[in-house]
Amino acid sequence: MSVLSRLVAILVFASMNVVLSGVLPAGVIIGNLSGNSGSVHSFDSTSTMSLGVTIGASSVTLTSVSLRLQAQDLSGEAGLSIYGDDSGNPGTILLADLGTQTVSGGSFSNYLFAPVTQPLLLANSKYWLTITTTISNSNALLVAADSTLTPPTGSFATFLGLRFDDGVSITNLDSSEVPSFQVNGVVGSVAVSEPAYLPMMILVGGVIFLLRRMTCSEAWAGTSSAA
Repeated sequence: MSVLSRLVAILVFASMNVVLSGVLPAGVIIGNLSGNSGSVHSFDSTSTMSLGVTIGASSVTLTSVSLRLQAQDLSGEAGLSIYGDDSGNPGTILLADLGTQTVSGGSFSNYLFAPVTQPLLLANSKYWLTITTTISNSNALLVAADSTLTPPTGSFATFLGLRFDDGVSITNLDSSEVPSFQVNGVVGSVAVSEPAYLPMMILVGGVIFLLRRMTCSEAWAGTSSAA
């Protein structure tokens, strides 16, 4: 193989690495979902509850968030959104909507909130995961918490705190049991959807085609010289 052919092969290999780096499997960024549900927080449609996290030295592409929830009586919707930080409390600017889930009564279950557009959480930045609900006062949304006070753990983020907003004021609940949650994401790489990496795949296919043409040309040149 000629020097040029080797260079093309290296380009193919590098291109594949770029493609694969964008589709790494999601991992746990921070959470305590493995704990028990021995304690409970509750609120209704007039209030919100926010869990704060501080991202570590690497930016994170959030892929999903799990919460352990239950409706006190009748089922209803729970929503999850991301806000920035405002002096240790949730800010007022919505950064990402993670969607809604219909929460049933009877027992606690894990509900997965997976956004259509995966937000990038910047390194060394603070964010708040704000839980909302459409459930009225008589049928509050229940958020499970670990009664053993097990703190959320993770290699890529730390727990910032817990806030309750009744629409009038924000209450600091840092000394309370932490709700059961888990943040999943890709560290150091943005999760890529098919339209995003399709051009790279086309490039790789073109390089492979060029490599084959060069190989055929070299073989034909060798045959002509022998003749």
